[in-house]
This record gives sequence, structure tokens and C-alpha cells, in this order.
Amino acid sequence: MRIQRLGSNWQGPVQCVKDSKDEGAKAEVVLKYCTCMNNKMDSNETQSITQWEKVHVAERRACDPTEDAGTPESTARFLVEERERWRALAKELDLEPR
Repeated sequence: MRIQRLGSNWQGPVQCVKDSKDEGAKAEVVLKYCTCMNNKMDSNETQSITQWEKVHVAERRACDPTEDAGTPESTARFLVEERERWRALAKELDLEPR
């Protein structure tokens, strides 16, 4: 994870988290988003993540965990992921279906 960059206006993920504090998302979700955006930016970027995301829509969508929330496709992916997660836990705990 790149945390420090060169550039006169660079504030990094920390500033992005501060800028997003009133958005209502959980801190870990915001940090994950800001880190993802940070990793998509060029190392010579001088804009903050908050400025950069306004003109880089594709990158913002790729990092936004809620971008396709509520669609049939995202619901199907969620169900598959949850089924696998719980199946693995049941196997680890050696639980059998009733």
C-alpha cells in the first residue's frame, strides 16, 4: 500500500478519510475505498483523492463497494459468497446439516 506521495497538494488516504467522515459509511469501508483510490492514482499526482475522484469516474466506481448494490447480479454474487463463507465455517467446525 502506497501511503506517501510526492506532490504539492497530496494529502493521502488520511485526508480522504477525513473528507468522508460525514458521509455515514463505516470507517473501515471508507478506509478501504480511500486506499483503493490511492492505489489507482499515479505516484506523481498532485490532487487529493477527494479532488481526483471527481474526474476519474471509472476508478471511483471500481473502488465503491456500493456501486452495484441492490442489482440482481450483486445480490446473486452476495448469496454465492455468503453460502461459501458459511459452508467453510461449518466444515471448519465439523458441523453436519440436520
